[in-house]
Amino acid sequence: MTTASPNRSTIGGFAGVAAFVLGLLVFSLGGLAPAGAHSALIVASPSPAQEVGGEVTIVDLVFNGGIEDSTVFLEDPNGERIDGELELKAKNWLRLVVDPLETEGQYIVRFSFISEDTDPVDSAYAFKYAVDGPDAIPLSSSTDLLNPQEGPGAMFWVVSVALVLGLALFAGLMAERLRKTRMARIAQDEGSGDASTDVPVEP
Repeated sequence: MTTASPNRSTIGGFAGVAAFVLGLLVFSLGGLAPAGAHSALIVASPSPAQEVGGEVTIVDLVFNGGIEDSTVFLEDPNGERIDGELELKAKNWLRLVVDPLETEGQYIVRFSFISEDTDPVDSAYAFKYAVDGPDAIPLSSSTDLLNPQEGPGAMFWVVSVALVLGLALFAGLMAERLRKTRMARIAQDEGSGDASTDVPVEP
């Protein structure tokens, strides 16, 4: 009775595991293709529809992703454009510094930028200014939404799951290989025992 070479079987097991892991990675990465989501405004000061007063000279805009080639300006209640100094405080944080607002009424914040998915975004929101309104509070660098610390990305989890499943599959293959080898040896030993017979001795 012949049995497969252990080395050849082990190599076959490794090849199976490699093919499985590669297939899982390709499938998973295919599902991770960018969905085309734009970076969106998540925090602003003054915030949309907010009424502010006192000396307003700063407009902060925070997005949920990186931005490039940004433009930000205000429109006063008379429709006049108000430009200022635009600062990129962080990859997702814009600050527009303008002269103190004077005219009471509705102001429109208009902004445009190139999103992380390379698509242009153009949007706006409005807030109200009243001299005796509550003071606007500019954002600080301690705000949790500014440059958030990202945990392990999707790629990390995909690779981790693939490795765990690959190791589990390899362990199963090796266990099955050992079982078959043991069964083959038992069968070979039993066959050898059955084949042996007593030879009569001539007087």
